Amino acid sequence: MNLIIHRGTQEIGGTCIELIAADGTRIIFDVGMQLEEPADGAEDPAVAGLYSTDVSNAPNAVLISHPHLDHYGLLDEIKNSVAVYAGAATWKLMDTTRRVFSKPNYNVCRHCFAHAEAFVIGSFRITPYLMDHSAFDSYAFVIEADGKTIIYSGDFREHGRKGKLLDMFLAKAPKHADVLLMEGTCLTEGLYERKSWSEQMLESKIVESVILGKPYFFYSSSQNIDRLVTFYRTALKTGRELVIDAYTANILEDLAVGNKLPKPSVYDKIRVHFYGRSTDRLIVNDDKSPLNKFRPKKIQIPEIAQRLGELVLQVRPGMIALLSNHCQIDGGVLAYSLWSGYKDKPDSQRLMKWATDRNMAVLDLHTSGHAGRDTLKKMAVGLEPKVIIPIHTLAPGEYGEFGNVRLVGDGEVVTI
Repeated sequence: MNLIIHRGTQEIGGTCIELIAADGTRIIFDVGMQLEEPADGAEDPAVAGLYSTDVSNAPNAVLISHPHLDHYGLLDEIKNSVAVYAGAATWKLMDTTRRVFSKPNYNVCRHCFAHAEAFVIGSFRITPYLMDHSAFDSYAFVIEADGKTIIYSGDFREHGRKGKLLDMFLAKAPKHADVLLMEGTCLTEGLYERKSWSEQMLESKIVESVILGKPYFFYSSSQNIDRLVTFYRTALKTGRELVIDAYTANILEDLAVGNKLPKPSVYDKIRVHFYGRSTDRLIVNDDKSPLNKFRPKKIQIPEIAQRLGELVLQVRPGMIALLSNHCQIDGGVLAYSLWSGYKDKPDSQRLMKWATDRNMAVLDLHTSGHAGRDTLKKMAVGLEPKVIIPIHTLAPGEYGEFGNVRLVGDGEVVTI
């Protein structure tokens, strides 16, 4: 079996991995978009036959580990004849995101996989395992072919609300795999110096940050479901109502089916506002609108302005003018609950300046979606692989403490 990491050996995001079996079966794990703006002349991963512009034979399948763009963002560019496998909730999240950006759903051959249910593609036997990560429906994979075993960790952690999934994975996954492809996002010096708080610890800190009678805004990803649950629980514990935009409500509503998540259309203490560009793109003025179910929970700006001290309100930079024109704000809190690297973006800067101009405290209240050093070591020790190959990291040289490490470069062919 041959392994090619087309992108990701010295980069966070943009992941693309290819496995080629002895009989020629080819499968791709993740087709990610780069997180940083690519350099001039940079090209997409050179996977033969993957893209619609390439007439050579296509891979047998693409598998998506989770619904973050740095793992699926190139799906638009691949041939529509390629079989694409993802979790059912991942497809839901990707479809909703496409709609918000006014794009059609991906025109590919769709397949769904499920936790711990093995399936076969050519000579490969693949078993996906749910993992704890900031993206809902994230998976690691055990891949078997030609008498060899590869484990791909995907993106993972153990300090979120589903941290026990790591122990379950370590109990079920085979020991002594030939290769463990393990992410190392948090090994980058200077980016992740503090040990990550657990989501429960973060919740306590957020509850403590609420000031009686003062406005409380939060800025976070609509697809970080753990964090949305944290802000909902904060609202309950502080006697407030959670107010989210309709895009976020639509995501929660879809994912609540079969999962223990707050369902905005029926749960108490959740209101939905219909402001912002993402909501505008979801609105369809007929009976088929996905937002109709939230109209009984709708909250409008006059009520928001009157009750600011009774709400935990999701805010986006696009709401600055609306809030400025209708709300008298002096003091309160803006909880910044995203990766600190996004703070330099112009939209984030505008939002934070708006808050400080109104005497609000801007607080960093976030925890990473990725495993820290101790958790990475726990995986390595628990699986005892023959070789660890770093991926999704800027610090491959930091892996030495985890076991027998082999450093490879993007595009290098590794024979297993």
